[in-house]
Amino acid sequence: MLLDTASLYFRAFFGVPDTVRAPDGTPVNAVRGLLDMITRLVRARHPARLVACWDMDWRPAFRVAAVPSYKAHRLAADGGEEVPPALAAQVPLIEEVLLASGLVIAGQPGFEADDVIGITTALDAGHGGCPRGSREKLEKARGYLDIAMSVVKVADDAPLPPVNGQLPAAPPDADKLKEFGQRWGLGSSLGRFLSAVCRS
Repeated sequence: MLLDTASLYFRAFFGVPDTVRAPDGTPVNAVRGLLDMITRLVRARHPARLVACWDMDWRPAFRVAAVPSYKAHRLAADGGEEVPPALAAQVPLIEEVLLASGLVIAGQPGFEADDVIGITTALDAGHGGCPRGSREKLEKARGYLDIAMSVVKVADDAPLPPVNGQLPAAPPDADKLKEFGQRWGLGSSLGRFLSAVCRS
């Protein structure tokens, strides 16, 4: 299973109330929401392998060269990505908890997570490829997609090293995870997440 991690944590951030906070008051709604999403996906799909695909560049130069307006609506004044500060502060925590739990993070400078995943294969795969609602939306937009593909085609040749993605038998840093869970108030979410992804 390949996760578009940024898409999921953005969804979690806007879908989980920002009243979900660590004991010190720091918002952890994106962290907690992402862990719960991954837990549900793993329990529903039972993957043998899991890779958290990462946006190493949210607005790659080759896409901007083709379409200068690509994601321009998300440009901040400094030229970077406009991300709510409360979410930006949680991204390093997300990376930390995924790595400490033994999951593989895959990304490549100059590419988005979509390029790691490689986005119409799932549409053509039928029922097992992607959820029915998503397939229906994609089918309706297929004409647009055929045109868009020639402009913003997913780079299926991103130079990634080999990635195993085997789910861990146990987290490689259990002590760090315990401390992490206590510090950020993630006890129940982190426990469910680990019971789903660790195959001990």
